[in-house]
Amino acid sequence: MEKRQLIHSRKINIRTYETDGECVIVEGSLEDERLFPFIAYATDSVREAGVIHEMRINMTVGLPFLEISALDTQMPVIPDPGCL
Repeated sequence: MEKRQLIHSRKINIRTYETDGECVIVEGSLEDERLFPFIAYATDSVREAGVIHEMRINMTVGLPFLEISALDTQMPVIPDPGCL
C-alpha cells in the first residue's frame, strides 16, 4: 500500500430541532481545513495550515408545508474577501 498523508478535511454538520409543532429549526455548518501550508493560486500567496472556510446557517422551517420563515447565514472564516 502506498503512503497516504491527510492534507484536507471537510466537516459538515446538520442538526434539526423540534419546537412547538409549528416549525423546526435547522442548524448547519461546513468547515474546510488545510492540514499543511499551501499555495493559494488565486492570490499567488502561501497560506499557513488551518481552517480556510467556516460557514453557518440557521433556518426556521414552518410545518407542514416546509416553508422557510427565518434564515441567518454567517461566514466567520474565509480565505479572502472574494469568498463572501
